[in-house]
This record gives sequence, C-alpha cells and structure tokens, in this order.
Amino acid sequence: MFNFNTSVKIGDAGESLFLHNYPEWKKVGAGIYFPYDFINDKMETLELKTDTYGMSATPNYFMEYQSNMERETPGGIFRFPDLTYLAYLFINDRVIFHFKRCDIINVLIERGYIDETLKAIRIPRQIKNTTHITTGWAIPRAYFDSHVLMAHELDED
Repeated sequence: MFNFNTSVKIGDAGESLFLHNYPEWKKVGAGIYFPYDFINDKMETLELKTDTYGMSATPNYFMEYQSNMERETPGGIFRFPDLTYLAYLFINDRVIFHFKRCDIINVLIERGYIDETLKAIRIPRQIKNTTHITTGWAIPRAYFDSHVLMAHELDED
C-alpha cells in the first residue's frame, strides 16, 4: 500500500530536480490543487510524473487515470484538457522523457486504453493508498518511443 504523504515528498523531490534543470518553467500553486504542475512564458503547461521504479526494473510508464477513484477525480494528463506536455521522470535514474499530451492521448486511444471521449475501455489497475485508490495503467514504454520529444539525464540539484 502506498502512503500519500510519502508520494507527495517524492513528487516534491521530482519537481525540485525538474526546476533545477528547466528554470524556464515555473511551479504553479505550491500546496494548492491545480490541474497542472508547471507553466512557462509561452503559456504552455506541463504535468510532471515522478516514478520511483528504476528503468531496468520496469519496461513501463504508469499512466494515471484517476487520482481518486472514489471521487472520480481525473489524474495525470486527464486533469486538464488544455495540458501541453507530460514529463515523465524516473527519479532514481535521473532520466526524464518529454511528450506532447495529445500524442500520449492518441497512443492510449490507438492501443485501446481509452476511447475518443477519454473514457476508459480497459479497466485500470487500482493502486491502494492509505487514504484513497488511484487508478491507471502500466503501459510499455515502447508504445511511446516515436513520440518522445526529448529524453536525457538530469543534473543533480
């Protein structure tokens, strides 16, 4: 079972590392729920997913569908329809991948995870936290290879 507070600390560490490497991005609403994590001067928005699994331990990305299943709260790239980018950080490897949200959505539709209205077709996996249940899919990274905008190792902060 995952601990929400631990997950928040991991996310915060990922955000600090991201900001150290991408100073052109600004954190949005620290401590307050916002539908995306970062914004830049071009008004582009970015959601950062910080994963603690090592890249050698899993061939997948975890695509969150609902952050809270009981409340039917959209998660990840589903929180904000106008989201521009997803950055996926394997924090222990310090490797980050950048994608356009629209490309991720298209892969999820093409692979039969969601339909064109963004409703789940495949039943998402349930991840139990101490306070709620998160849903999503472990999806092979290879499905997204042709959509990676940028991938590299991050500098320490």
